[in-house]
Amino acid sequence: VQLIPYNPDTLDESVLWTESKDLGDGFRAIRMVNNISLNVDAFNGDKNHGGIHDGTKIVLWEWHGDNNQRWKIFPYCKEIFK
Repeated sequence: VQLIPYNPDTLDESVLWTESKDLGDGFRAIRMVNNISLNVDAFNGDKNHGGIHDGTKIVLWEWHGDNNQRWKIFPYCKEIFK
């Protein structure tokens, strides 16, 4: 993800994301709104490569349906972590 300056007069689709339908247990694919063929992917985070761990790179990749492309987004609340 790349940060860009906020300009209220310009719509930059490269920073807009969309979720797929529920893929089971609340997991969804996350995709760029202007290129839904690319999905957020934990690179080499599948079982054959040892799974996801600290330092796993997050990339955009074509859909293959493995667990490293299924995501849940939760609201963040500082009060929960006190």
